Amino acid sequence: MKLRACVVVAGLVTAGAAAADTDPYPFEGYFALRTPGAAHAGCGFDVLHQTHGGAFSGYILDRAHWEAQGQARFIRYKHGTCTFDAATGIDNCVANVNHISAISEKPDRAKVTVLDRDTVAMLTLGEETAEALKGVPPFVFERCPFAAAQIEPLLSDTAHSYAKAALQEMARSRDADVSSAVVEKIKSRQVEGAR
Repeated sequence: MKLRACVVVAGLVTAGAAAADTDPYPFEGYFALRTPGAAHAGCGFDVLHQTHGGAFSGYILDRAHWEAQGQARFIRYKHGTCTFDAATGIDNCVANVNHISAISEKPDRAKVTVLDRDTVAMLTLGEETAEALKGVPPFVFERCPFAAAQIEPLLSDTAHSYAKAALQEMARSRDADVSSAVVEKIKSRQVEGAR
């Protein structure tokens, strides 16, 4: 799950080991870039799903749906695969599709440091070298405060039905109050079978 750059242009994600000869990915689940303000505010705007097997997907809040229906829905705007080298802590990811930046098949590398079970730091590296990109600080991703069963029904693969400009506008329209409201709504969702 290589999460780089803000959601709009670089939004990366680091995923786990994709091939049998690679190391297991050091974390998995639903994460978001730590942002100033309320805790977990990023989880109401741009959610990264990282799998143990190396696949990742990035989902952005469908702002129009939220405003019209008062219900959260997230659109998958990027996906790809990563491989992780535990010896170096370097994650190599390739985004197969990114509908917001129109980047595909672009390699992305980051030095991954697992801070604890719920937070991961990623230092963006160059595409070919293992040196940090000048002036780019580490990004910190935090685990979102909801269960997979609460978020999964809200995920959609409908990015193709939106024009690139509309997706870019959604990525720019970050609003702390909306993000907090979305997170609270997701956390309050009742999961079937749970009481």
